[in-house]
Amino acid sequence: MNAPAAANPVLEDARLLPPEQVAPQIQTSALKLLAWAHRRGLLTADAYHPGDAYEDPQLEGATAAGIAILRQKWIRAVGTNAPAGEIVVFLARAVPGVRQVLTLPSHCDGFTLRYHQGNPEAVTPAAVAQAATPCAVVNINGRPVYTCGSSVSVGNARSAGTLGCLVRDAGGTLFGLSNNHVVGGCNYAPGGLPILAPGVLDVGPAMPHPFTLGVHERQLPMLMGDPTTVDTIQNQDVAIFRLTCPDRVSSQQQTFYDTPGVSMPLVPGLRVRKVGRSSGYTEGTVIGALVGPQPVNYSAPEHSFNGPVYFDGLHAVVGSGDRFSEPGDSGSLVVHEALDGNLYAVGLVVAGQVSNQAPGNLLSLILPIQPILGALNVSLVAGHNT
Repeated sequence: MNAPAAANPVLEDARLLPPEQVAPQIQTSALKLLAWAHRRGLLTADAYHPGDAYEDPQLEGATAAGIAILRQKWIRAVGTNAPAGEIVVFLARAVPGVRQVLTLPSHCDGFTLRYHQGNPEAVTPAAVAQAATPCAVVNINGRPVYTCGSSVSVGNARSAGTLGCLVRDAGGTLFGLSNNHVVGGCNYAPGGLPILAPGVLDVGPAMPHPFTLGVHERQLPMLMGDPTTVDTIQNQDVAIFRLTCPDRVSSQQQTFYDTPGVSMPLVPGLRVRKVGRSSGYTEGTVIGALVGPQPVNYSAPEHSFNGPVYFDGLHAVVGSGDRFSEPGDSGSLVVHEALDGNLYAVGLVVAGQVSNQAPGNLLSLILPIQPILGALNVSLVAGHNT
């Protein structure tokens, strides 16, 4: 699809270079690409652009026809994949066919350009995908125990999402962790609000009888507003609830594996997996770290919360063979199996994007877990009722 890049001593084999050598260069090139696109009217209205301080990058393969296509398709975001030496361009509309793609820029400052559609789906807690096994109960010492990776919701709204993991604070108190829009009522859950397992949408005769798993404790900031006036670095779609019956919940991710007790940085190129309420166990690959604050649109009238929230640090994941996550998987803990054979927590599923280039036509958006754990001052819990 793309012609070979011109000789570049830094990028001759980016995979073999330490990330600290490639990352600053590719980040600057991505910002230059965004500034170039902004000056030519190729960005969507909500796309991040760094202003005009950046000079034009060196683009290879750019044609007038290709620029016209980009103006028709609109660039919504740009992501970087330093280990692969790639800049990922996310388009608002479907990526064109092979012949038209050949007219698009192929390289930016020597970095390969990859094109994906990246049209965000609204996050709607009351609208989730059908699920064959939205929750799992395992037998521990002769008694049923509810697992992570299973359905939960606030007790006063017809919704459902995923219990990502269990965490513990410095005092030893146990909490469940998921998205704010799953167990925090999009900032509107009062302290002490019951959190149900399974979630209200999944209550039925074939499901475990619902019970109060815990009560809402607190959430991290998730503030609407333009990124020029809101501290988007602080925005995180995450909330925790204090477990009221820790003996009835397990750190195990349904029946697949235990929650890892350690974490590592989320970086592009990682092979990852997750267990969620809607799509169960899935695998995928992190294809890019999105540059600048990115909007996630929320549609939650039941919580009086509607509109975009901008997040820094979002990463895009493409599934292996099928979509990595579906509506209702929000809050799922994303993990990576390292070369040492151990699992490490790396992220939390937040939202999805329509993409005609991705398996299942959907990309997943995840936030890094380490800043979340640090801001909450909690640690991951492994080996609990497993």
